[in-house]
Amino acid sequence: ARDWLVVYDHALRAYALYDQVSTDQARLAFVVPNDLGEAPAWSPDGASLVFAEIFFLPEEVQVESEGFAPDEEPPRYYSHLKRVSIVDGRQVDLSGGEAFLVEDSGPAYSPDGGWIAFSRRSLDPQEWTLGRQLWLMQADGSEPVSLTSQPALNHAGFAWSPDGSRLAYMLFDQARVSEPAEVWWQWADGRAGERVATAGYAPEWIP
Repeated sequence: ARDWLVVYDHALRAYALYDQVSTDQARLAFVVPNDLGEAPAWSPDGASLVFAEIFFLPEEVQVESEGFAPDEEPPRYYSHLKRVSIVDGRQVDLSGGEAFLVEDSGPAYSPDGGWIAFSRRSLDPQEWTLGRQLWLMQADGSEPVSLTSQPALNHAGFAWSPDGSRLAYMLFDQARVSEPAEVWWQWADGRAGERVATAGYAPEWIP
């Protein structure tokens, strides 16, 4: 098996994937153009990489301002999660196709590779919220389901427990941006969990 390393290259505006990473044999295998530059997620089997990509809305597509907060401008872009195979470079849009206007980000694979946790905010004014919610979908993009419904809170920094039963994450209150972040955990089947820490960041489980 080859050793793979992904690096976001600002000069290339792309993820640069290197294989044969060793003392002096690292080789640039291929690049995946990307304008967002968020941290991607490797599948547990190392066969694919999932990342968020930003797309600007065409001029003919405008999101109505009605339904948004008074100080919130209607979005001019959306973001989808894409999966790229390191075998053949083939890309798949996991977020539902170009016509589906959502902001998806922060993917995290479950330990068994069967599920992806991510944050989502709909651009539909009837569903739009200040914060992004915690969602789960199967690794192929099917069966997306929301696990939280806290409109003012932004869910991010997802970390799966080693047995895949729980998720830890950060909560930011988008209505009170001066407040510190909190770290919470909850069950992956949707059952509520508890707060772990105030003014906490970047949760990670010990393997």
